[in-house]
Amino acid sequence: MIKKSIVETAGKAGKRFAGSSVPLKIARRKEWRFTLPLAAAVTGQLPRGGKFREEVKIRDISSTGAYFGLEANIIVGSRLNLNIILPAQVTEGKKVHLKIEGATVRVEKPRKTSKKQGVAVRFTKDYCFVRVPKRA
Repeated sequence: MIKKSIVETAGKAGKRFAGSSVPLKIARRKEWRFTLPLAAAVTGQLPRGGKFREEVKIRDISSTGAYFGLEANIIVGSRLNLNIILPAQVTEGKKVHLKIEGATVRVEKPRKTSKKQGVAVRFTKDYCFVRVPKRA
C-alpha cells in the first residue's frame, strides 16, 4: 500500500492526516503575517460618497496587506489610505510614518461586543516612509 504525501492529502477538502482525527489546516497566504499592534489612521470614501478618517489598531500585517477593525461602513473594493505610525524602537527614536494605499478584499461583520467590522486590505501601491518633524 502506498501512502499519500501530506501535500496530496492536504489538497483535498475534508481530508485528515493519516492516522489522525484532526483535519489539516491549509495556509493560503503567500506572505508571512506578523501580529503587530500598530497605531494607524485610515482614510477613505464611503459607498455613498462621504469621506471618513478613523484611528485604528492594526492587528496583523504582511508585505502584501493588513487586517484591522474599522467602524466606518465600507464595502469590498473600497480604496483606503493607511498612515501607520512606526514604533520608536525600529526608527532609532525618530517619528516615522508608513503611508500606503490598499483595496479592501474582505469585510467581516462586527462581533456582538464591538461596533468595529474586521477589514482585510491588500496593498495596491508602493509605500512611502515619512519622517514627522518635531513640534516646537
